[in-house]
Amino acid sequence: MSQFIKRFILFYIVCLFLIRSSAGEEVLSIIPEPVSKQLLRGEFILRDNTSINAEIGTLKNASTYLQGYISKKYGIRNKVVEKTPKKNFIRLSVTDTLKNREGYVLKVSNNSVEIAGASATGVFYGIQTFLQMLPPEAKCHKKIAVQAINITDFPRFSWRGQQLDVSRHFFPVDFIKKLMDVMAMHKLNVFHWHLTDDQGWRIEIKKYPLLTQIGAWRDSTLIGAYGQYPVMYDRERYGGYYTQEEIKDVVRYASERFITVVPEIEMPGHCISALAAYPELSCTGGPFGVGPRWGVYNDVFCAGKDKTYEFLENVLDEVIQLFPCEYIHIGGDEVPKDRWKNCNACKHRIHEEGLKDENELQGYFEKRIENYLHNKGKKVIGWDEIIDGGLPERAVVMSWRGVSGGIKSAKAHHYTIMTPFDPCYYYVYQGRYEEPLAGGDCNLASEVYNFDPVPDQLNEAEAEYILGGQGCAWSEYMPIGKIAEYMIVPRMSALSEALWSAKSKKNLSYFLERMNDQYLRMDYYDINYRVDYPANYGFVNRYLEEKVQITLDNIIPGSKIRYTTDGSKPVKSSKLYKGHLTLHLDSIKPVVLKSRTFMPNGRQSVVHEGIFVKLDWKASVFPEDAIQGLNFNYFEKELRSVEEIIGKPDRTGVNDSVISLNNITSNSFALVYDGYIKVPESTVYNFDLSNPKGKALLCIDDMKVVDNTAVLPHYFQGNGKIALKKGYHSLSLKYLTTDMGKRLRLGCHFNDKEIEEIPAAWFYH
Repeated sequence: MSQFIKRFILFYIVCLFLIRSSAGEEVLSIIPEPVSKQLLRGEFILRDNTSINAEIGTLKNASTYLQGYISKKYGIRNKVVEKTPKKNFIRLSVTDTLKNREGYVLKVSNNSVEIAGASATGVFYGIQTFLQMLPPEAKCHKKIAVQAINITDFPRFSWRGQQLDVSRHFFPVDFIKKLMDVMAMHKLNVFHWHLTDDQGWRIEIKKYPLLTQIGAWRDSTLIGAYGQYPVMYDRERYGGYYTQEEIKDVVRYASERFITVVPEIEMPGHCISALAAYPELSCTGGPFGVGPRWGVYNDVFCAGKDKTYEFLENVLDEVIQLFPCEYIHIGGDEVPKDRWKNCNACKHRIHEEGLKDENELQGYFEKRIENYLHNKGKKVIGWDEIIDGGLPERAVVMSWRGVSGGIKSAKAHHYTIMTPFDPCYYYVYQGRYEEPLAGGDCNLASEVYNFDPVPDQLNEAEAEYILGGQGCAWSEYMPIGKIAEYMIVPRMSALSEALWSAKSKKNLSYFLERMNDQYLRMDYYDINYRVDYPANYGFVNRYLEEKVQITLDNIIPGSKIRYTTDGSKPVKSSKLYKGHLTLHLDSIKPVVLKSRTFMPNGRQSVVHEGIFVKLDWKASVFPEDAIQGLNFNYFEKELRSVEEIIGKPDRTGVNDSVISLNNITSNSFALVYDGYIKVPESTVYNFDLSNPKGKALLCIDDMKVVDNTAVLPHYFQGNGKIALKKGYHSLSLKYLTTDMGKRLRLGCHFNDKEIEEIPAAWFYH
C-alpha cells in the first residue's frame, strides 16, 4: 500500500470522527446547558437486558423514575438490581466528592452509564440529562445508541421555581402533575402554589369549612381584559378546591421529582374569598362576594382584631401539616389601606403598638405572622411590599415590582428570590401580533432567556443572598390547561437555562437550536407549547417604493415558513418561503401577507397577518394666521368607541401638547385634538402613539396613521408611517379611556432621528 493511500485512509478516518463528533454535538440538545461536557469516541447501547444498578433505599425514587420513563416512552424494559453487573448497565450512586448538593457527574462509555450525584437530587438531575441524550420522540425501540460523553454539572442558583395561580382559574390535579413533569425535565425544583386570592379559596381547611363551601365559588367571571370597557361578566358559577388528600398527593408526586411545593396563603390583602365566608374578619363586617373581576379590592383582613390572627394561625396550622417544606408564602402584596384608616380597631392597634401609620401596621401584621411561623419551624416568604412597613427579621423577599425590592432586600442581608414582572410574568403577551387574550404587556422568550437574577448593583457578598428566580403564571387569562401551557412554554425552557447554566454558557442562538428536540420531548407530555410565528413585519406596513423585498425571520431553526398573498390562511401546500419575498404595492389596494411557521413534528404557529401598502406623498398646506397649540374638546363621560365622541363637549380650549392630562380628575373621559402639525423635513415619518390605558386614533391629512381603536390587542399597534412634505399638515387625535391610569404620548422617528415626545413648537391651530 502506497504512502499516499495510507495517508488518504488516515485522513478519511479522522474526517469521519470529526464529522461524527460534530453531529454528536448537534444532537446533544440538553436544556439547561451543562457546566461542562466532553464528547468521547464510542457509544453505549441501551436495550432490554440493560440493568439499572442503584441503592434501593436512597435512590429508589430516582431508579424507579428512570425505569418507568424508558419503558413508557421507548418500550425498553430494564431491571433495577442491587449488585453491579459486569457489562451493559446504568449505575446510580451518591458521592461525597461533589460540593453542590444538586450537582452530578454523568459518564457514558461503551460498557456503562455512570450517574453520580452529591445527593439523590443530583442523581435525579443526572438522569434528566441522560434522558435528553435519548431520542426526543416517543417511539418503541429495540435498542438505542447513546453518545459516549463525560458531563460535570451543577446549578448556578438553588431556587429555580415555577408559580401557578389557581385562584383566578382552577386547574385539576392531573394538570399540575403534568406541569411538574415538564418542570422536572428542565431541572426546576420549586412549585409555588398560589392557593388563595380574591377570586377563590382553593385549599380545604377543616376547621373553617365555609372557606371552600363559600369562598371557593364565585357567581360570575370577568369577560375579556381587565380595564376593558364596557365591563362584561359571564354570570356563571365558577370554582373548585383541593381536598387535603389531593394536596398530599400533589406533594408526594412533586417529591418523587425532587420538587418542593411552597404554598401561598394571601394576607392581609387579596382575601375577599375568605371574607365572603367569614366577613367578621374584615374592618366593615361585609357582606362580601367572591371577586368576579381581576385587580385589587379595598377590603382586606382587619389588622386590629385579635380574631383575625387567631383565624390565620389556625389556617396556617393545617397548611403546615400538609406541606413539609421549610417555606410558607404569605403574600403581602397590593394591600390598600383605605379600610384600616377608617377602622377603630386598626386605629387602636396603631396607637397600642406605637406605630406611625397604616404602612407600619402592615409591617406589624406580617411580623406577627412571621414570628408565629418561625416558632413552628417555618420560614416566611413575602412579595417585596413586605419591605415597606418594616421587613420581618427572618423573612425571604420575592421581588416582583422590578428588581429594586430585591436589591434592597439583599443589601439588608435577607435572602431574596427574583421574579420581576419584566420578564418573569407569563400572563402577559409573548408575541406582538396574533396572540390569545393576555395581560397588557409583552415578555418574549428571548427576554426571559437573557434574564439574570443578580443585578449589577450588588457586590459579590450581597449577591450571595440571591437564592434564584422563578416564572409566575398568574391565571387571569389562562382559563384552561391548554392555554396555560401555551403561556408558560417555551418561556419555562428559557428560564430554566437562565437559572441553572453558567452565564458564560448562555447563547440564545444555540438555545433555539436545542429547543427543536425539547419541543419533541414536550410532545411526549402533550404540552400545548407556543410555536413562534415568522417575524419582521407588523399589522400595517407602508413603503414609498412600488416593489419591496421582504425578509421573514424564522425564530425556530429547522422549521419552514409558508405564506399567502391572496387572503387565504397558509396551509402545508402554500408557497414555501425561500429566503426572500418580493411584493408589488400600490396605494389603492393593499397586499395582505399571511405567513405561518410549520415545524417538522406537525405543530404550527398562528397566522401572522400584515397589510402592505404604498405611500403617496402628502403635500403641505398653508393655513392662515396659524398660532401655536392644538384645539381640544373634552368630554367627561364613559364612551366605548371613538365614533361615540360626538355632541357638545364639557370643555374646550387650546393645549400646547397632547399629553396635558394632569388637570383631568375623571377616570372616564374623551379628548379630541385638532389643528396642524408642522414637520421640519420632507421625509417619511414613523409616528409612535402610546396609549396602553385607552383607545386612540391619529389621523394626518385624513389618513389613519395609527389606529388603536380595536379592543385587542391595541397595546401592540403603536406606530404608523406617512410621507409628509415639509410644512403644515392637518392633524386629528381622538383619545378615550375609562381607567385611572390614563397615559398618552406621541413621538416619531425620521431620518435616523428619534423624538420621544413631539415638541409644542410643532403644533398649531
